[in-house]
Amino acid sequence: MKSENELVGSVERVTFRNEANGFTVCELNTGDELITVVGKMFDIHPGEELNVRGRFDFHATFGPQFKADSVEKCIPTTAAAILRYLASGGIKGIGPTSARRIVEAFGSQSLEIIETDPERLTKIKGISKNK
Repeated sequence: MKSENELVGSVERVTFRNEANGFTVCELNTGDELITVVGKMFDIHPGEELNVRGRFDFHATFGPQFKADSVEKCIPTTAAAILRYLASGGIKGIGPTSARRIVEAFGSQSLEIIETDPERLTKIKGISKNK
């Protein structure tokens, strides 16, 4: 039996997703390297921080990859990771332009502001109370 490993990193991009069964292929930036991770990962987006457990494997066509048995989402903590997350559509109604403006205004506290004090977002150009 192969031993289980753990990876923690930020989703750089989602290269494939089967909406029917959740099978996803993504690139995970661990800080040291970009690792291809495969497995059932519903609704993940670039910029999200993941903690994945599984094992390294080699696919005959696609090469080295990490097969995830479990996936846990973590809240992005850096301004750069939050920007990637928001710009990727992680929150409905926030696109790349709004994401950039929010992160420029609030930095690494952007998600906390969205969650606990969304009224402050209306001070940003292009974001109305309705949005």
